[in-house]
Amino acid sequence: MKEFTLITGGASGLGYEIAKLFAAEGHNLFLVSSSRSNLEAAKDSLEKEFNIEVLILDCNLSDLNSFSKVKDWAFVLYKMAQSE
Repeated sequence: MKEFTLITGGASGLGYEIAKLFAAEGHNLFLVSSSRSNLEAAKDSLEKEFNIEVLILDCNLSDLNSFSKVKDWAFVLYKMAQSE
């Protein structure tokens, strides 16, 4: 079963540093941030440096609709992991 660690704000700053800590431990990551370009850069860097899988979702969690989007994606990942 492939598992992912969800990190909000994981494309830069403190969130990115936390993502690196989890990646160093071998965690696959699901990063959420409002900046698509920062997410893509973080994904490329983390996958290359730590040989893990990184999924990204760009949205602003201050918007309730975006929060629902993250919840829906997390549920899909959970169901996928259960079926493996």
